[in-house]
Amino acid sequence: MKHLISLTAIISLMIACSCFAAESRLSGIDKDDLIKQLRNLKECKTDDSYAASIDVPLKSGTRFTMGLISLYDEIEPTLFKTLADRPDLTDTLGTENFIIHYDITGFNSVPTLDINPINGIPDYVDSVALICEYVWHFETDTLGFIEPISDGSAGGDDRYDIYLVNIGGQGYYGITYPEIIQPGNRTWSSYIKIDNDYAEFGDLGYNTEPMKAVKVTVAHEFFHSIHFSLDAYEAEGERNWWYEVSAVWMEDVVFDDVNDYRYYLKYFFHYPWYTLESFSYSAADPVRYMHPYAACIWGRFLEERFDRDVMRKIWVQCGVVPGYNVLDATDQILAHDYGSSLEEAFQEFTVWNYFTCDRADTVNKYSEADQWINPLGDEPVPDTIRHRFYTDADPFSYSNDGTPFNMSYTSEDYTPETWSANYIAFETKGGEGSIYKGGLLFGFDGDDILEAGDKWHVNLLGWDTVQDTLIQINLNQSTWQGTDSFNDWGRFDYIVAIPSITGYTYSDASTGYSFTAEYDTVLTAGSPCLYNLPSEVEIKAGVCEDIILYAFDPDEDSVYFETEPSPNSLAGLTLTMTSDSSAVLRFCPGYELLDSVISVIVYAYDDTGHSGHYDIEQINFPIVYYAPLADEKDKPIVNASPNPFSYERDNTMQFRLYMPDSIMADDVEFYVFNTAGDLVYNTVYLNSDGDDWLTPGDAVMRWNVRNNSGNQLASGIYIAQLRAGGKSASGKFAILR
Repeated sequence: MKHLISLTAIISLMIACSCFAAESRLSGIDKDDLIKQLRNLKECKTDDSYAASIDVPLKSGTRFTMGLISLYDEIEPTLFKTLADRPDLTDTLGTENFIIHYDITGFNSVPTLDINPINGIPDYVDSVALICEYVWHFETDTLGFIEPISDGSAGGDDRYDIYLVNIGGQGYYGITYPEIIQPGNRTWSSYIKIDNDYAEFGDLGYNTEPMKAVKVTVAHEFFHSIHFSLDAYEAEGERNWWYEVSAVWMEDVVFDDVNDYRYYLKYFFHYPWYTLESFSYSAADPVRYMHPYAACIWGRFLEERFDRDVMRKIWVQCGVVPGYNVLDATDQILAHDYGSSLEEAFQEFTVWNYFTCDRADTVNKYSEADQWINPLGDEPVPDTIRHRFYTDADPFSYSNDGTPFNMSYTSEDYTPETWSANYIAFETKGGEGSIYKGGLLFGFDGDDILEAGDKWHVNLLGWDTVQDTLIQINLNQSTWQGTDSFNDWGRFDYIVAIPSITGYTYSDASTGYSFTAEYDTVLTAGSPCLYNLPSEVEIKAGVCEDIILYAFDPDEDSVYFETEPSPNSLAGLTLTMTSDSSAVLRFCPGYELLDSVISVIVYAYDDTGHSGHYDIEQINFPIVYYAPLADEKDKPIVNASPNPFSYERDNTMQFRLYMPDSIMADDVEFYVFNTAGDLVYNTVYLNSDGDDWLTPGDAVMRWNVRNNSGNQLASGIYIAQLRAGGKSASGKFAILR
């Protein structure tokens, strides 16, 4: 058995598996370096000739075997066979569709534990076989992809071959090898290597739970075998990104519970200006080396924005045209089957990528984005996407002298490459009673793009926790200049400008632009905007809290308010207009809501502007326990809820009672009077086994709100009184009919 070593040691010793100079990706593949790397893979050697700042496993070695395919005509057949030749392992396990090859001794030995079942085959091998069969049927039967091309009995018969070998020490989960080119010179048969125990991946926990790593590796590499059977030439030089993007996407589709892809997300979200086509053979270029794994969210976007089958359709379309055509294939499928386009979809994609972690919208955008937390630490991986520029400056600090905020970004400032974006964020100052009512006027001037068909786009996103609005600046396609305004910026927490570039002529060069933003008080839409609303109000159960709602309407129209949930559907919630622009929101939560958080969304609108949903705020109400003050502990306390009470809406009224320490049996009386002093209800409680609440401390009593004759009470104000232990307390409540 091999020794266990930490992932840190793996990275420091093994990360140098790629040995290519950091040259232009258009210059093609360095054949000598590729051959050297493939020899290292085959011989399980490493190359520590340089260090690389990669803190996660290198994942799939298939990037190098894809390079081998690209250089097929330039490499001697005997050398090709040597580089792609299969391992020589001793034992096999056959299943319906696979032959699993393994050793139980030596360098490639698998864990030999054999207890479930006791059948003479290591449990590790049994489990790998089960996972392989599941992946085969899921990817081919459930998702509809083609089966891998037969290898012509190269591994014993025509079943697909999986070899369990010691490649974890090089930082790889698995590798798919091409073997025999097929008629038509566009597809290949293949076989797969996966690690024999995943003992080296302790930082990820796979040393103790290796089947998690097996799951994502088989799902990933088996999809590569399908890639080789569909279109093994869907790349040019260093443009293999689509293979890895879709393979990591497939991991999470087949095994949604593992989430290995989260280890890699920072290589996308921390570098949004890198092209979607980013790829490198060299770990000395760590971002481009790891970017294709992180860019799996492009596959997630396509699936969640359109449907899951869109990925299969794109791959089938890729196979229709020889060579690299994934962008065209994607555009054709989106246009023909979904009424969209690659250009439109990519702009949506750049916006969706802002909705992650604390800003996640799991209903309308990525369904798992709230969980995109770094598994190796506590910090969010995207933390929301890395901003190109962020400011929370006072608006007048950059516009009171008539000179708007103005900054130019050159190609040296991490500006967008083709199929990438920047994020320029402005924290708004128009809410919370601010004097800065109005909005921002934006101006954009993009550098000329020399390639025909390439385009600048600029989206303006207004975001807060309960709403978002998107505006697209209309750019002159000759000068790439344009302006637009964002009215009533105080409706949002942030206004984010998202410049991006799309195009079909490949370039990893970034393009500069200039950007202006000017605050202007006249940028209003003539509709009311909410001000001074708190985001959270803690309420004691059984106690009422009043929130003043105020909305500023620039046209001085009458303002209306609505809530969700409505007062009719949430007990204890009322809404009362007090003027043409304000109202009182009262919430009196009952004890059944104790320790919960109730969210109430408030809408402001008028009769002439944007009705219903122009401005939206959310107030969260944590319902907490009412702890009596120290000087109250020797006397009873009484509070009623819901208050007011409605017979149409409510069944019972609850009284929060604090019973004094001096309580005695037969010494608890409860009375209800109207404001004229007339007794409408009373009862005497006995401290019996059935009245456990009649003990010192906090308690809740329920009443059906009927008088002593069993009839409903009239509308009005009533006084509830509790007498206990020689002490008394009272509280008011209202009845609405």
